[in-house]
Amino acid sequence: EVVVSSTDVTGVNLSLHGGSTQIRGVIRAEGESKLDYTKLFVVLMPVTDSDNQSEFVDMAEGFGNGSGYSEVAKDGSFKLDLEPSSKPYQVVLSARGPGLEDWFTSKILFAGKDVVESGLKITDAEQRTVEVIVSDKGAIMEGTVLDGEKKPFPNGEVIALPSDPKLRRRYALLQKTTADQQGHFKLRGVRPGEYIAFALEDPREQPFMEDLFLKQNSAQIQTVKAEAGAKQKLELQVIPSEAQ
Repeated sequence: EVVVSSTDVTGVNLSLHGGSTQIRGVIRAEGESKLDYTKLFVVLMPVTDSDNQSEFVDMAEGFGNGSGYSEVAKDGSFKLDLEPSSKPYQVVLSARGPGLEDWFTSKILFAGKDVVESGLKITDAEQRTVEVIVSDKGAIMEGTVLDGEKKPFPNGEVIALPSDPKLRRRYALLQKTTADQQGHFKLRGVRPGEYIAFALEDPREQPFMEDLFLKQNSAQIQTVKAEAGAKQKLELQVIPSEAQ
């Protein structure tokens, strides 16, 4: 494990050359928390404008075209190459193996601003540091998926999206998990904020990214305020696959 202190990290910058962009950055843990950075990897992917839920699910599973990938070194540093893009990039931090479920990305500092919501614009990025701040004080959403008769519904897909519609296409802010055979689910490491939470029978066929779908199924959607280190208990009635 590595204790992240206040020691400055040098040589961490972002430079443009040729037809590609090389990103260099560092990950820091908030406070006195300990973190084995070698369990982490960083993915940068262009922000999507699509309402196509299948494309969004594909991105969630395979990160999508134009993405850059990097493992993280013991000191928290990383570097990766990106395809050119006119769209902002979103930074996705993921872990391999168990033990980091309560961690979330708190801030992404770039050019003097927190860009965790707005995305990372590469065009004016020359010689600037990317710093990713992570915290182990993630919120928890836990509960049960129910069918129309209030009985446990197995294997429902539980999704929590930011309440702000402008942020719903940010994969890094998406929370998702699959309920077990008893309908139980637990979302850990949720970034504090306000979310809409719901359960789907078939996320590939149900257009959950569309405003009309969310409006038509609003009775099965709950608004949840996630607070750092706190737990929310939920009962979600599944939205059946025939609901469009």
